[in-house]
Amino acid sequence: MITAGRDELLARARRLRRRLSKDLASLAEVGVKSGFSRVGGGSFPEQDLPTSLVTVAPVAMDVAALRQGLLATDIPVIGRVEDGRFCLDPRTLMDEEFPLASAAVRSVLAGGMG
Repeated sequence: MITAGRDELLARARRLRRRLSKDLASLAEVGVKSGFSRVGGGSFPEQDLPTSLVTVAPVAMDVAALRQGLLATDIPVIGRVEDGRFCLDPRTLMDEEFPLASAAVRSVLAGGMG
């Protein structure tokens, strides 16, 4: 995951955005933006790596409540809040986890807890 290049991460972010856009419909605005992954510990303490972030802006829920709800799902979804949007980094998700992450976001936005 640490060695993923910009083009690969952008392609993965676009796939995740498409999945979220389809699954969330009118519950949130979904986009992609440039950002950084923070590498911690080991050989790269606090090193930033360029990435593409998938952003989720809830329509009827506070973004902090979305973040807290996702941390409380059966399989917690970890992301961060930037500029009023919840951000997922495709560097931290495997492609096969996209449906699970999308279902968790939908569940929280729809009022469930996953």
